Amino acid sequence: MNDLLGVLFAENQQQTGGRIHYVLFNPWAVRSNEALNSFDSPLMKLLARAIYAIVGVSVEEAIAPITHLIDNPPHTALSAFIKTKPVDLTMNTFDRGKAVRLDDITKSC
Repeated sequence: MNDLLGVLFAENQQQTGGRIHYVLFNPWAVRSNEALNSFDSPLMKLLARAIYAIVGVSVEEAIAPITHLIDNPPHTALSAFIKTKPVDLTMNTFDRGKAVRLDDITKSC
């Protein structure tokens, strides 16, 4: 949903000459207490700890790309990253039609 919100936000910023840029960031799997303790089942907790030990990064490692983006902000109205890799904004999750539909539904509530 954040992808769709970003599409219309960025479009409106371009029309108004706004200086705010919408940056989506996915750090992937971060080894935090919240992530590791989010399950009630002892088996799921054990499995989560094992998976995060293999693929997870520390909070400090996850923050590094964010601080880089703050120090070197993208120049486009909308950008997205998974870790340090840019995300293709032509993906279906950035579909303008779906973004407009979400906006319409939100405004009608």
